[in-house]
Amino acid sequence: MIDTSTILRRLDNEPADERVKRIRNLLLREDTRLVSDRPSKLSVSEALRLWTTRLQNTDVTGQHLDGVELFVRRLKSYTPQRKLEQFALVNSEATGNLFFDLSTRHFVGAVIVNTEKRRKAVR
Repeated sequence: MIDTSTILRRLDNEPADERVKRIRNLLLREDTRLVSDRPSKLSVSEALRLWTTRLQNTDVTGQHLDGVELFVRRLKSYTPQRKLEQFALVNSEATGNLFFDLSTRHFVGAVIVNTEKRRKAVR
């Protein structure tokens, strides 16, 4: 079983750039929870197809997917059959997906959506 503290430990060896700091802050919030205690597993080719399409659809939806461009660029540097672990998280202000290389456990990328702005826009 995986929890937020396990993911935080995985991020310990990653460069402390703004992206990783934001993810750490999300994981440290009291109201953040993982959608499942087990990661989804998918291939790089599956992830690349899905997130490229979602990125292209932002022109239509107007939704900002924080981190998606960098994630898609990074996926293109991996072999298509390489496997990833995907963790979905949610809290009162954001939802997101974190991706790690299944074999090395290294962080590959994240896509975060600020849901607080969307709720305010709907009101």
